[in-house]
Amino acid sequence: MINGGLHILKELEKLLDPQMGIAEHIYDGFVSVDTDWNYAYINHSAARIFRMDSCVMLGKDIRTPDPEGTGIPFHPAYEEAIREQKQLTIQIYLSWNHTWVENRIYPSEDGLFLLFTDITERRAEALKARQNELEVEYLLQYDYLTSVFNRIHFEKAMDLLDMQNCLPISVIVGDINGLKLINDAFGHKKGDALIRETAFRIKNCCREEDIPGRIGGDEFGVLLPCTDNAAAERILNQIKTSFEEYNHTVANDAIRISISFGYATKDLSDVSMSSVVVLAEEYMYKRKLLEKKSLHSSILYSIKSTMFAKSRETQEHAERLAELTKRIGQKLNLPIIELNELELLAMLHDIGKVGINDQILNKPDKLTEDEWEQMKMHSEIGCRIAMASPELLPISDYILSHHERWDGHGYPQKLAGCKIPLASRILAVADAFDAMTQDRIYRKAMSIESALEEISRNRGTQFDPDITDTFLSLMREKNEYSIQGDLTGE
Repeated sequence: MINGGLHILKELEKLLDPQMGIAEHIYDGFVSVDTDWNYAYINHSAARIFRMDSCVMLGKDIRTPDPEGTGIPFHPAYEEAIREQKQLTIQIYLSWNHTWVENRIYPSEDGLFLLFTDITERRAEALKARQNELEVEYLLQYDYLTSVFNRIHFEKAMDLLDMQNCLPISVIVGDINGLKLINDAFGHKKGDALIRETAFRIKNCCREEDIPGRIGGDEFGVLLPCTDNAAAERILNQIKTSFEEYNHTVANDAIRISISFGYATKDLSDVSMSSVVVLAEEYMYKRKLLEKKSLHSSILYSIKSTMFAKSRETQEHAERLAELTKRIGQKLNLPIIELNELELLAMLHDIGKVGINDQILNKPDKLTEDEWEQMKMHSEIGCRIAMASPELLPISDYILSHHERWDGHGYPQKLAGCKIPLASRILAVADAFDAMTQDRIYRKAMSIESALEEISRNRGTQFDPDITDTFLSLMREKNEYSIQGDLTGE
């Protein structure tokens, strides 16, 4: 018998004294087993807990199961306590009354003393506490609404993955368009359902090693370790396809999922992950402005509508310019982000005309000197509008410079050569071509060939020579002439 249990055993021996009778009045179950493994004593609490008749069980071997299904389940710990002469504690589940008991085992020279305490309530409280801990741990990692990772875990994972053996690492970001409108019109339950569906679609397109997360109210992100730019684009296309498939099943256009995406890749170890995320977000916001169903772009589209209503410029003109500038940019092998900027510039370069008097904008005759000075203000007005909008800020300088000339005789800053932003130089060529090949109030449209000759004559004066050459080459390619009817509105 171990020395540490002497005091306890002496107290237990007193409980067995028939004259004292204390054992019959304690709430805990008390059982003694002799050296032959026979029941030597069973108090009333033990008999109640284990549904057994103490008079019947006394003298029986505890190791032999009772045919009636009563008695104490024999446990290998009893043998271990005798063999090792050490105190042990185990827990026993009683299925018939769904009760958990703690069984403290005390070895002695006369056998075993067993104490049984009902711990069902204590165990339930401990289980509840553990469940609360697990919930807290869960909420520290996962978004409660969507079950994808939350922003805290996403940012921690981003730091952990920012190592050489994870390169290249790509990031996809997405932002749901019009969520507030859906919440206001249909209630937050519908908005929450849309968020959950969005998370489900994104997560289902991810690989096992990817980390999808909800990083804002209507914003999502995916970390793609060991994934280059091309692979990231493939995964993004899969995600987009999934949303297209979902939207085909939704009858109400208002509650279809419209989401803008952006992505970027870190190839070099000295580039910070935060800058890669910013790049992906910039790409996303540019795409958002080009998607008409975007809530964030509604004000800009409203301004655009006003611009088209006030002046002779049309939506078709903007779309033709977007197509022309895109083709020039592709011919120059510009990256996707710059192509998106070109498209945005083509659509919004004349946005400043909303601040010009209608009579000046639509005057069929030649403008007076004063009127012309007012007209030239539209590029500065447009720049100010763009600078007031975070989404348009990247193209504000392009808007300001889209009437500059290669020879320095343009406006408003009289920039020359390569000091003019590349996007503005590209737009200048495309805009001039489109203006010449469209009917105006004061003149008929030129033929395509005449317009190209005019562009060529202004090479190196009004237009960037290299861009002029690229444009002329593009337009004179055999396949391009087959679609000029679409470009010119013929």
